[in-house]
Amino acid sequence: MLPYPVRSFLLSLLYSLWLPISVMVMFTIRFGFDALLHEEQLFDEHLSIGLFLLPTWLSGLFLTIALQCTHRINKPAAYISGIVLVPASVLLVTFGGLFGPIGIIVYALAASLPAWLVFGIFKLVQHFKKS
Repeated sequence: MLPYPVRSFLLSLLYSLWLPISVMVMFTIRFGFDALLHEEQLFDEHLSIGLFLLPTWLSGLFLTIALQCTHRINKPAAYISGIVLVPASVLLVTFGGLFGPIGIIVYALAASLPAWLVFGIFKLVQHFKKS
């Protein structure tokens, strides 16, 4: 059995797969499934897709961890934040992909800031209720 912090981090990595999967679904809807698996594509094009998805996957951690932290304190706020911020994050990360991996990370951070703000507010409310 893994220690709790390690298990929690590994689960967060697994949960953050929503962002690259969403981006690939958007890519498939926009360009069709044939564009994803076209036989005439060079290895470089598939490599570039993979290099795009790696920072996208890691950028999904920002919002994932913020929503997990909020979920521990206030479940409805976490659900509402997720419903609002997940589609916005997918659109922003897709747009940030035009600027490369740094753009992906910057836009993912920007999309997760409201979730961290909600977490901070509820953490303060919880702190002042106890005292």
